[in-house]
Amino acid sequence: MKENPPPLSRIRVEENRPISFAVQCQHCEDPLCVDACLSGAMQLDKETGLVKHDVEKCMGCWTCVMVCPYSAIKIDLEQNVVVKCDLCQGLDIPTCVANCLMKP
Repeated sequence: MKENPPPLSRIRVEENRPISFAVQCQHCEDPLCVDACLSGAMQLDKETGLVKHDVEKCMGCWTCVMVCPYSAIKIDLEQNVVVKCDLCQGLDIPTCVANCLMKP
């Protein structure tokens, strides 16, 4: 039986030894990705302040990737959509925090 590949990481790690840092969606107050999204897949939730991505609406045009000033939106070529940090909605601790190598 073929196993599903692990999900694509939703953060990018900049490594320039000895300094490394994670780059993830900043959930901008005025998100360029939402304005640029041709299909309406990127949406700003005004109640929570989160920039959300609806995979079902995403048409893989990558305009959000091009306009993100943080380069925080990644392309998932397997599914022909983008992925971005969603702050691990529904989890008590975001996955990046739980797996951070720098934690004490």
